[in-house]
Amino acid sequence: MNQSNHIDRNVPRTVLQPSLGASFVNPPCRLRQNRWLPKGRLFFLGLAVTLSAGCDSAPPTAGSTGSGGAAVGNGNVGGGNGGASAGGAGGAGGVADAGPVVTLNGTLSVSSATSVPVEASAFGINYWSWPSGYGSNLSGTETPMSALHPKILRIGGTNNDTNAPNPFDATQLAIAVTYAKAVGSQILWQVPLLNDDSGATPTPQTAADMVTLANVTNNYAIKYFSIGNEPDLYATNVATLSTFSATDYCAKVSAFVPAMKAVDSTIKIVGPDLSWKYQSGDNDWLTLILQQCGQYFDIVSVHRYPFDPTVSTAANAVTDADTFKAVIASLRSKMANAGYGGLPLAITETNITWDGTPAKSVLDASPGTLPAGLWMADTLGVGLSQGLWSIEPWSTREGWTLGFISPTNVLRPSYYAALLFAGHFGTTAIGVTASPANVHAYASRAATGNATQLIIVNYNAEAYALDVEQTGVATNPPAASVTALPMSITAANVTDTGTVTTWTYSQTEFSTGQGPTASN
Repeated sequence: MNQSNHIDRNVPRTVLQPSLGASFVNPPCRLRQNRWLPKGRLFFLGLAVTLSAGCDSAPPTAGSTGSGGAAVGNGNVGGGNGGASAGGAGGAGGVADAGPVVTLNGTLSVSSATSVPVEASAFGINYWSWPSGYGSNLSGTETPMSALHPKILRIGGTNNDTNAPNPFDATQLAIAVTYAKAVGSQILWQVPLLNDDSGATPTPQTAADMVTLANVTNNYAIKYFSIGNEPDLYATNVATLSTFSATDYCAKVSAFVPAMKAVDSTIKIVGPDLSWKYQSGDNDWLTLILQQCGQYFDIVSVHRYPFDPTVSTAANAVTDADTFKAVIASLRSKMANAGYGGLPLAITETNITWDGTPAKSVLDASPGTLPAGLWMADTLGVGLSQGLWSIEPWSTREGWTLGFISPTNVLRPSYYAALLFAGHFGTTAIGVTASPANVHAYASRAATGNATQLIIVNYNAEAYALDVEQTGVATNPPAASVTALPMSITAANVTDTGTVTTWTYSQTEFSTGQGPTASN
């Protein structure tokens, strides 16, 4: 990840809480006092939104700077990713108690007429913040992260591209491999283009040596590699690369990949990991790269951070699912036009915004808020339903507000969005043909073949009692009913005999620091 502009320019109940173990415990937290935004209330779809209900962050501990640092963090080379202080538990993020819940009736129509296999690698995560200079934030997160079943663990970003503030060397690789095994992931390891682990400019031999270290010397059997991080930002962020172009990137790829595959011909190359220049005209590096060196990629990947931190609002978040679908369609069109339409597509970094500076995480959908969790559910739902090879949120735990886990070990709403998909989304995505306004739903058939599994994202101020109507299912299941609470994510297992079980993450769970609540 890099700080610079990532905006898309395409227009009885049971609480489920992953065990964190004795070494990873949600600490007691003080709920923030409700405070209205300046100049009166901000209403979103009739819901009064406050800056409340998140946990206050603990003061930074000595020697732990979160995901920032004074020199080179996960942002541009001139500035750190968050400065020298640890981040808080997340953004603003609660909603005011608007009185009794109003329940409306609606219909959710699901069709098996079209289906898309969900890729086994579909959910991944970014392995960050690993640098000891930022506090080694990953230690102790194995248990909660393994509950998400991340199949890809990406070791990448600006820190890996610059090998700063600490080098990602053989010792760090061994730690990462151990972590990956603990959470059940395959590693995607980024080869640097800016600095190797000794501080020198990387060469094809550097890339070959990394494959040798991983797969010959240590027999780690790392299958996936990438080259560089967000090369479309080098010209603006790296003083010595002010004229760096897509052609320059292809020159690197064309030299590095043959050297790497000479060591291990079975590895797969993921890239080009563009920041945002996959748009049109001068801002379309993807077409140029595919035309000039597309033959070296096995999986096409880009990053996506749709909103500037100053506009990370619930009103924007609710519209982004359709925008994301359009982005995927545009990417696939460019791939097809360049002759690579058959390659898998991945989003190897994503979050609602690229900037999780705690001081900027003050809007109702800033990272760490409940609406940001709904946005994450939408993003995962669109990605899985559209057949992406992998979608990899940024990140695991860090000092900024972007992590699934806060510096004080609070599991954030984005974590619970991923947890609901991990436990309650099947192996085949099917279509949703109708739903009420601002109720987004993602449907799948369970691997067992006897149930439809739904993830329902309700942005409304009202609850919805949804009549679930299914067509195209061979067993012709009866109609069923699922209630989606206001501002909530609901997972529903609807068996072909009509039995319904739900798991809900809403304002109640967010405010009390609980995981999804199950009901029959």
